[in-house]
Amino acid sequence: MSLRYSAGQILDPLLAAPLLSHGYHQALLLGTVMVVVAAVAAATVCLRFPHHLGTVTSTA
Repeated sequence: MSLRYSAGQILDPLLAAPLLSHGYHQALLLGTVMVVVAAVAAATVCLRFPHHLGTVTSTA
């Protein structure tokens, strides 16, 4: 997970830099798309998580 986060920290500015030549509009659209993709991924994980397992009880 840390590797994916750090890869995003390195690659995202490289993807956004060419978009800044004509202002921030295109770069902000790229950011918006990335947030929407992350939200859809999070919603998918929430919907597919096995909720039928019940509550977890501690034995300690």
